[in-house]
Amino acid sequence: MKTIELFKSAALAGLAGMALSGAAMAQAPAFTFSVQAVNLEEPAQVAAVYARLNGEAAAYCDLLIEDGAESAMAKSLCLEDVVHNVVERIDHPGLSEYHARARGSAETRTASLY
Repeated sequence: MKTIELFKSAALAGLAGMALSGAAMAQAPAFTFSVQAVNLEEPAQVAAVYARLNGEAAAYCDLLIEDGAESAMAKSLCLEDVVHNVVERIDHPGLSEYHARARGSAETRTASLY
């Protein structure tokens, strides 16, 4: 089983001053995600692991970031950063490819809004 632990400094990079107070950053827990290589053998398993990662990362970011005027943007940035860092650290070709496709479609959706 591979366990990834992102310390708050990595998970919160770039979020200081957006919606986190200094006290919140100091007390922020590390983000931990575990996955077994066997769970990444089939495309459906990769999709399920990726969905679980996104869900756990979203819950983590919701705990860290206070509601406010900039919280939606901060939570989105936090989620993107946590997921990206975990995928990089797991370093599995199928998961990395799935993440790249997911990010590409998200960037396309964002670009088409303007």
